[in-house]
Amino acid sequence: MLNDFEIELCARKNTKLMPKTHFHDAYELYYLLAGNIQYFIEDNVYILKKGDMVCIPSKTLHKTQTLKCPDHTRILIYFTKEFIKEFLAYNPNLLDFFQKKFISIPKQKQEKIENILHTMLNEYQQKRDIIMLKSLMGELLVTLDRYSTENEAFRTLSDVKSDKILEVVRYINQEYASNISLDLLSKKFYMCPSYLSRSFKKVTGFTYIEYLNKVRIKQATYLLLNTTKNITTIAEEVGFSSANHFCKTFKSIVGISPLKYRKSF
Repeated sequence: MLNDFEIELCARKNTKLMPKTHFHDAYELYYLLAGNIQYFIEDNVYILKKGDMVCIPSKTLHKTQTLKCPDHTRILIYFTKEFIKEFLAYNPNLLDFFQKKFISIPKQKQEKIENILHTMLNEYQQKRDIIMLKSLMGELLVTLDRYSTENEAFRTLSDVKSDKILEVVRYINQEYASNISLDLLSKKFYMCPSYLSRSFKKVTGFTYIEYLNKVRIKQATYLLLNTTKNITTIAEEVGFSSANHFCKTFKSIVGISPLKYRKSF
């Protein structure tokens, strides 16, 4: 695997998806070749079908979930800005389309995207020529950027339950530093705790406490890399009652301690 680029093809026949719910420093492209999938991204839920491309910006919380039929096939790409720095020198706005998070590729143009992806996949698995991989990546990004301006359509999960849960998600995104409990959320959004808990998991794929902790840790990674604040201060600012609880939660999500994370970058 290259340090700043990875591509994989995966066909799934069961409901086990994304074992570690995550956010990461890399950008991510998720293209659905077959089947249907539900994709939670930050504060919305998208319904994907063949030909849909999900564009995940760096450090964005996301998770996939299956619908009634779990079978699906997708191609997944991870890359960093460093990998495409030559292209960004010519076009600093090349990644702006990632803010849309979803592109529905027209049927007549899916073949072109899939040809690029399969050629890239073959190159990555066999020859791994960095010049060829970067060239293909540049072609893919420019093509997606053009398609994103041509087609603004997207499909979101919208019903009374999901809309209400996404209100809860947006509240957590804004108020993560405060003392948020299941009881507080249930009272604020007029839902019984057990129903809120079940619905939150069904819509987002996270339990409410998993999601809250990941939002807090995501903000903590930013503070660790962009400030000189100590661990105790950062723990308090993102909503943890103690530095010990913060460090334990951080390691369970990121894989290393806060101090090691700061030093590693």
